[in-house]
Amino acid sequence: TMIFFSSNNHKNKNNSSSSSSSIHITRVVPIFLFLIIGIASAEGFTPATKTSNFSQRQLRPPSISSASAAVANDESIDMPTPKYAWSKPTLQLALPALVASIADPLLSMMDTAYIGRLGKEPLAALGVCTSIFYCCFYGFLATKTATTTLVASASSNEEAKLVTSTSLQLGVAAGLSVLLFLSFRGPECLAMMGIPATSDIYPHALTYLSTRCLSAPFFLLITVAEGALRGFGDTRIPLLASMATAFTMATMEPLLMFALGWHIRGSAAAMGLSQVSGALVYSYYLRKRFSSSSVEKSKDAGENVDKNMLTKSGIIATIVKANASMILKQGSLLFTWAYATKTAAKFGAAQVAAHQVALSFWMVFAYILDAVSVSAQILLSKARTRKSVDEVRSVTKYMTSVAVIQGLIITLIIAGLAPYVPSFFTTDEAVIAQLKTLLPVLSMQQVLISLTFVAEALAAGGSQFTLLGVGTALSALAAITLMANATSVLEIWTRGILAMFIGRFSAAGIGMLNVNGLLPKLKFTYLRKGKAKKEE
Repeated sequence: TMIFFSSNNHKNKNNSSSSSSSIHITRVVPIFLFLIIGIASAEGFTPATKTSNFSQRQLRPPSISSASAAVANDESIDMPTPKYAWSKPTLQLALPALVASIADPLLSMMDTAYIGRLGKEPLAALGVCTSIFYCCFYGFLATKTATTTLVASASSNEEAKLVTSTSLQLGVAAGLSVLLFLSFRGPECLAMMGIPATSDIYPHALTYLSTRCLSAPFFLLITVAEGALRGFGDTRIPLLASMATAFTMATMEPLLMFALGWHIRGSAAAMGLSQVSGALVYSYYLRKRFSSSSVEKSKDAGENVDKNMLTKSGIIATIVKANASMILKQGSLLFTWAYATKTAAKFGAAQVAAHQVALSFWMVFAYILDAVSVSAQILLSKARTRKSVDEVRSVTKYMTSVAVIQGLIITLIIAGLAPYVPSFFTTDEAVIAQLKTLLPVLSMQQVLISLTFVAEALAAGGSQFTLLGVGTALSALAAITLMANATSVLEIWTRGILAMFIGRFSAAGIGMLNVNGLLPKLKFTYLRKGKAKKEE
């Protein structure tokens, strides 16, 4: 697929992006660099709302003379094929989402760098606890994905508000459940991860786990709130929340860890406080959005409320139904990552520490690649709401092409950074030796990862939740089977992780084709059947 970008629109954007790619070998500079880029993004891009003009079809009109002649001769005007301008809305949504999304892996990288100075046992403990938190926290990302699709396709502001409030209640309730579970069952979780009470890693891991779990309700509130705002097409508020989170983490972590001598407990406490600050930002702006009369007027002005508007019970049923599939998907992924960490733990502290460093480094670029997925899901959801097959296919072609291009770029970046990354995170020679063989493998997987993220976003925007869930579960099963016989961390990544992404891309590709109406044997439905209309 060929993409023709406007040179005038992209000169400045390319120049600005190149300035943010320089590497500073310090501990805190990446966070402040993130803050600077965030401010620039917030100033340079206006958040899109449900009524913004980028959702409209961009047609190239015929010339005035030909149109006049056709009207004079009572002839019909043969309009050219519709052309859609996706570059501008993609950047408006993806750039703030990119800066906001990389906050979490940047914080994780800084966390890893600080804890790495405490020794390999605390660093290994961080790797084990990170996998546990992924299983407990990120399993509820399904609510975020379902909320985005529901809000983007809401028929009125009242329905969008109801979706948001219901999802937030579910998120906070889930956070409290996670808090109670980890508070009482933390030691059992560590034992399941291969860290018994007799291990040298155990005291560090239990300290980190018991401290950070206190922020679970705030983290899940952030997760659901971000999904709701993405559904509105607003990526500016998530950016501001991420900036608040990064600033809190960058200032509190060295203070608590070293100045106050809390060590690994200080790292967990700083992470929790940063999530509290982000939750406060989301709470303030969501309350402001729904209490403002201007928001109500900007949606469905002069129109009656849709009779098919979802009720609260209907929203819960829809979210639960979508979550049943998406939790299967997310749970399968998290179990696979946790199993990878558990397998690495069997090889010793050096290998599991290398796995944690590689995962932290990989996550930064995974979030960068995933930023375009935000645009893909939102734009395709809106295109489906307008029942335009041409528009849906145009979004799909454009986003797939962008996925390939950004995957190639990230491949080159990781390959260039690979010789310098190990010494940035640790001084342990055994860990550095493992990383030098592992990072080149990570770089070669980036195109596949980029395509997988975008394809899954397009399928999710098309409500292909069941297909994504089943496909990911089967991929996870294959990955775990391959990792069971691994003899090193390198084989974990070259066998299990690679197989997982191949399976995920295959399942998402089928869903993407179905959304585009290219698989007639599969039922092509919209989110709510009562609102579906025949294509004119």
